[in-house]
Amino acid sequence: MRYHNKTTQYYVDPKRSIFSPSEEQVWVDISDKVGHLIERQFIDAINQESRPDLKWPDWYVSARLATRDKDHRGIDIVVQTKDLGCFFVQVKSSRRYVTRFLLKSTRTRIAVVVIEPKDTAQTMRRKFFQAARLERQWLKKRRSGERPPKERTVVW
Repeated sequence: MRYHNKTTQYYVDPKRSIFSPSEEQVWVDISDKVGHLIERQFIDAINQESRPDLKWPDWYVSARLATRDKDHRGIDIVVQTKDLGCFFVQVKSSRRYVTRFLLKSTRTRIAVVVIEPKDTAQTMRRKFFQAARLERQWLKKRRSGERPPKERTVVW
């Protein structure tokens, strides 16, 4: 649907950005930097090396940032498990970006964890292990021959 703007005599698409291309690039750059910062904080929170004093699940091996190729496919974190192999996590910082991500079609199953700036390392771990529990249930169903639901895991 197009809307007519009487001032400029052009059609304006409400889905397009209100910023000029240069302003848009500034916002994209800031958003990317915030995203990378949150990913690094998340990785620090869920790595065993950073907190050996905590009790970690037996199945958990490690988590690492995704390669550039995987990052282009929407994967931020690769989680290695002892029993089920790997599963993937996308870290988002707002509901708006979650909605955008979920609207993209992808053949790869990716869990989404929403990390807010106020979240502590403990909160990040809780959200991660909640998402991991749901992803592991999905993987177990798939491996047993069942048809698990297609909905993606999203933890707020």
